[in-house]
Amino acid sequence: MRVLLRVYLAIALFIIGATAEAEQLVDPLDAHVSPGVQLDRYVLEVVRAIAGGDRVDATHCLAAMTEYARARGNLRYQAVAAELAAAVAAGTSLAELPRLVWGGGGPAA
Repeated sequence: MRVLLRVYLAIALFIIGATAEAEQLVDPLDAHVSPGVQLDRYVLEVVRAIAGGDRVDATHCLAAMTEYARARGNLRYQAVAAELAAAVAAGTSLAELPRLVWGGGGPAA
């Protein structure tokens, strides 16, 4: 639970531009966590890459996320990865990405 909360907080901090604070919360990807938490950690890596201006790395993170989800039969996160990939390619803002992952209504105003 603690890892997941750190992931969500880091994502929020990256979105608001508090990059240094967000980086302090990022755990290594090789730490053992449940598959569901690992998939959210991939989302964090995508957000982190975009916040750093590296959409190519974001694309690589999405490819890894897709493969991880596929290997575990997680259809939901395969679809999420596809939506995020389209959003990254379209230059969607960071603030819009969480809605694509976890829902929350229509686009931000």
